[in-house]
Amino acid sequence: MNVSVREQGTTLAIQGLGALDSAAMQAAGKGLARGLQLAISRAQRAYLTGPRPSRLGVVTGRLRGSLSHQVDVGIDRVVGRVGTNVPYGAYHEFGFRGVVSVREHTRTTSVTTRGGKAVDISGRRGAVIDKGGRLVGYRRGYGATAAKLGNVVLGTGKVKAHQRRVEYAGRPFLRPALRDTSPQIVAAIQSELRKMDPKKPS
Repeated sequence: MNVSVREQGTTLAIQGLGALDSAAMQAAGKGLARGLQLAISRAQRAYLTGPRPSRLGVVTGRLRGSLSHQVDVGIDRVVGRVGTNVPYGAYHEFGFRGVVSVREHTRTTSVTTRGGKAVDISGRRGAVIDKGGRLVGYRRGYGATAAKLGNVVLGTGKVKAHQRRVEYAGRPFLRPALRDTSPQIVAAIQSELRKMDPKKPS
């Protein structure tokens, strides 16, 4: 049986199944579910673990842990989907172009090292600067006005509510993972179909 997978966004449809009985369709669905789990693992390892900025990195692990799949088996088709219930997942997967409203908030505006050298880190929350004034990483959990972290003092300031135009191409993680694992997905489907009739070539 010549099985192929057609991708449409984060949805996969199996083609080439022909006229199969209910048991065979269920077997194909089982294989597709196993294949989609491989795609999720691929997304987590290859596209949600950096390196930044070309790919998303791990901050809280919430997005990585939220990935899931769903398979629907019908009379004449099997459809599988992968996705996330994290709101910002779609923002990164598909990108965004438009105007967003930014609420008033407090932002870190500068860092002063012990040596007295000020470094502008506007928008870089929790930035840590070494003694030479170089950005070496980020930390969480600083105070509302200022906090000493190692050899730095973080200053904060108010940012008024405003509108901002966003042109973000996105950093997709599900669609490339589906493309990468398409051969394994097809193989998983064919493997389940072979189990129904081991002597019959697929």
